[in-house]
Amino acid sequence: MKLRAIYLTVLLLGSLLGCDQSDNLIEQEREVYSALINYWPKDTLQNVVLNSESAPFDEEQMARYISSFKYQSTNLTSVKRSLTTINSSSSTLPLPAHEDLQIFAENERTEIFGNPKRSLKSRWETFNKLHPESLSIISLSRVGFNKSASKALVYYSSSCGPLCGRGYMVYLERGFWGWRVIWLENLWVS
Repeated sequence: MKLRAIYLTVLLLGSLLGCDQSDNLIEQEREVYSALINYWPKDTLQNVVLNSESAPFDEEQMARYISSFKYQSTNLTSVKRSLTTINSSSSTLPLPAHEDLQIFAENERTEIFGNPKRSLKSRWETFNKLHPESLSIISLSRVGFNKSASKALVYYSSSCGPLCGRGYMVYLERGFWGWRVIWLENLWVS
């Protein structure tokens, strides 16, 4: 009972202090990323580089990913709509600090992969020279939330070479103890 009273007091103080809704959503997004990163096996984190920027998706591309997502246990219509809307342009991700995670800064990514005159194979060779311990690059979408920010969807891809990659959709729910992964689905493999 005491724990519930503390939780309700914290909620009340947050509303009295006038916490901005957008700041709260950014913090929720950071917590979703943290839950996802903590869900991945520890050895995975030591062998990947995480993009610091989200990739933009056009509505058709995101619609394909969403329609491929088979989790049907709950109504996710508003979450799917939010995921599509927030990912129409790229932006810096509010990533959590994590000791085992390497962040791939946008300027480094552009320097390595941004030159279309070089072959994709050559660009990956450059990446592998600079990050010899890393097996892949993970790119995250921004997080789509329902109106109460209790359900979330995030898309991510793992690229490991010119013709090597996978795409995933992850459904998370927020409970009393925070965000947790409910369903992770592999959407495509290259």
